[in-house]
Amino acid sequence: MIDVLFTELILKYLKSQKKDRIIGVYYPSELPWCLRKIYYDYTIGKDKDLESKLVMISGTLMHSFISDVLKFAKSEGIDAQ
Repeated sequence: MIDVLFTELILKYLKSQKKDRIIGVYYPSELPWCLRKIYYDYTIGKDKDLESKLVMISGTLMHSFISDVLKFAKSEGIDAQ
């Protein structure tokens, strides 16, 4: 029961955070895709399923964590390259 309610809460939150794409504003991650796919993404759009969204969120969190660790290493005088 709690799992279902939490899943619904996550879905509501993700829908509230959805940003419409603006034609003329593109992202580096779109470069490898064909122009037709990008066109459809911007004109028709397609909501990603919950699992895909959660994978992207966890990737973003991991990226942020690693960035924080590297900044800390730099402040400690550790060469993290």
